[in-house]
Amino acid sequence: MAKGDTYPAEAEVYRSDRLTIRPLTAADAQAYVEHTHANKQDLDAVDIYVPTDLNDVLTKIKYASPEGGEDYGIWEGEQLVGGIDLFSEVNRDPQEPKIAWIAYWIDKAHRGKGIAKEVVRGVVDHAFGPLGFATIKAGVKSHNVASQKTLEAIGFIHTNTHPKTGSFTYTLEKPETPAV
Repeated sequence: MAKGDTYPAEAEVYRSDRLTIRPLTAADAQAYVEHTHANKQDLDAVDIYVPTDLNDVLTKIKYASPEGGEDYGIWEGEQLVGGIDLFSEVNRDPQEPKIAWIAYWIDKAHRGKGIAKEVVRGVVDHAFGPLGFATIKAGVKSHNVASQKTLEAIGFIHTNTHPKTGSFTYTLEKPETPAV
């Protein structure tokens, strides 16, 4: 099986009674492109780069890394309803704690159902757990109040405002594990 064709169930990042998050596969690429085209205006407004060309999506899938350079699809049943990306901060000293960034989008027909909050929580658990990240950050446009509320409900804290763009950075630190 070539990388990106299919993923076994254990590759799932999150599963609930309603939603599944898993790495995108080549078989998902066309549906992903159709959804990004349908949501392009909204994605452009919040400055989330999401590839909208089939070849670009296939290339991202081919070179994805489970250590933190992965594009995940969000499924409600069998229907793709959004995407969430998790990627490592680059050019960091390997002795320093690992930092990840997340970016997510939900198809406009599926917003307002709590999907974003549920999937961000799922990816945060995955990043802090098996992937070993110590910090997770998210960039949010100042006018994207829904995303700010989602992040704050999970425990992210507004830690920076970009001086030129006015965009916000939200940060979540891995909780300390109590000593036994």
